[in-house]
Amino acid sequence: MDEDVGGNGWRSLFFRVAPVVLGLAGLVLLVVGGFLVSGHTGPHEVGTVGSCSTQVERVGPFARTVHSCEVTWQLLGRTRSGVVDLDAASAVSGQSVDLIVDKGPVGGAVQATSAMGGVVVAGLGVMALGVWAVLLRSRRRAASS
Repeated sequence: MDEDVGGNGWRSLFFRVAPVVLGLAGLVLLVVGGFLVSGHTGPHEVGTVGSCSTQVERVGPFARTVHSCEVTWQLLGRTRSGVVDLDAASAVSGQSVDLIVDKGPVGGAVQATSAMGGVVVAGLGVMALGVWAVLLRSRRRAASS
């Protein structure tokens, strides 16, 4: 009942396709994790929060509260300022906030967050690639026996 037209069966097809899918997924996770981690590598500066505004952004059935604050910081001996989206705990006027800043002519900034999410995603990618390598090796051993 579970055999396809070629007579190999769905189970055989699964075990031929699954390692390929697992390998590709591992590669994608590793690349995405690398990009997430690299986004946290800019220079860190401490800024001072000024006035803030709060708005609710809706995307379909989902909504999130965004705290946009005027923040001032020092970069290369010059005072810079800009509007930065902050978490609720940091959106207090006069409070210091850790920023990742852009050294470019515009000199924008984002709130510094943990790089742990990117590390976890990259780690999952490495694990998936490891399982793919083991499956590929065991499949080659079975074929040579």
